[in-house]
Amino acid sequence: MFDLENIIDTSLRYYAERQDSVSEEELQEKRSDLRKIAANTKLWFLNFVAKYHKILIPSLENVTLLSADMDANPYILRVPGKPIVFIANHVSNFDSPILGLHLYLNDYPYPIIAAGKNLFTNSASSFLLKSGGAFELKRDIPNREYMDFIGSYLRASLEENIPTMIFPEDGRSRDGKLKEFKRGLIGLVLHSFFENQKKKNPKIDDVVFVPIGIAYTKVPEDTYFFENESSRAQRGLFKYVLKMRKCLEPTYVRIGRPISLKDYFAGSYPPLEEELKGEVSKDFAAYLRSKVRMTIPLLESDVFHHAMHAYIEEQSTDTVHFEGFRKRVSNFRERIHSEGYHIIPAMERTGDFFHRMRERLNEKELSYYGGRILDFFHFHRKEKDNSSK
Repeated sequence: MFDLENIIDTSLRYYAERQDSVSEEELQEKRSDLRKIAANTKLWFLNFVAKYHKILIPSLENVTLLSADMDANPYILRVPGKPIVFIANHVSNFDSPILGLHLYLNDYPYPIIAAGKNLFTNSASSFLLKSGGAFELKRDIPNREYMDFIGSYLRASLEENIPTMIFPEDGRSRDGKLKEFKRGLIGLVLHSFFENQKKKNPKIDDVVFVPIGIAYTKVPEDTYFFENESSRAQRGLFKYVLKMRKCLEPTYVRIGRPISLKDYFAGSYPPLEEELKGEVSKDFAAYLRSKVRMTIPLLESDVFHHAMHAYIEEQSTDTVHFEGFRKRVSNFRERIHSEGYHIIPAMERTGDFFHRMRERLNEKELSYYGGRILDFFHFHRKEKDNSSK
């Protein structure tokens, strides 16, 4: 799908330019490192997964791609010199395959995907991940040299018009709320853009960020999140794959309105490197987070969880009465609709959820799924406070 060796050659050239001095031997070591971590997307692999995904992971049929903003039309997004950066919330280890497959099936530009080093556990998983477009990323970026290394790879990929997907929360949300966005990869994309703007004939005229929101009715790893035992994460991964295969509850994906860096920074002088690493990338990361927050689908099942959790906290009791619960559900629905947002109906009725929860009340479950609605309310309250200043 792209010339990997050309990407590596260009990456090494940019990396060398960023170093005070680098030997030929060190560059050869970096070449070897890049081959190990770089995405090596294979068209035959994507076609195979697309053709047989109903057998491999039947639950992927339960994923609904909601109507995207018209400006996010897959054909409009294919513009030379305007590489795409898909930016998504991170809920599950299955975000990447779900989003990647549905972008591919719906003819959106297929990205290389940032994936944590912990997922590349052996040669088999590395082959599958890299064939699907994943590139290896250390979660805790240790130093400037590593930033230069990854930044050079990203810049070379962007200049070849290769789309990229990143999850800036730096790990899956453990409480259902959208975490603060880390600015590491976002800052590197900004650096690539501004470096090109300094040239007379830039390879990148613009970079387009496309927010994506994903919402699971049932998160495969939710039990792990409730127990919060990090040591179980890797050992239990295969179990969660099996859970995902059988999952009948729907998952929803929405693609939001594209954000042009050229428009966002219109009239601004290219920032100094320290400014770019500081307030510029920080402010832009916060802006992207707000756009992703507005793109995440809102589920009625989450409203049920939040209403039940709020009722229990307010009453300070495990005894829940249906009428009080129903009133809170109605109140939360109205507040969400008043903000101009649509709620995706739940598969079960309000009363069925209530009786099921009365039989097996799990406050950690209520807090986790209800946290997504609580986060929505906090976000809009903060937005209103900021706009009134």
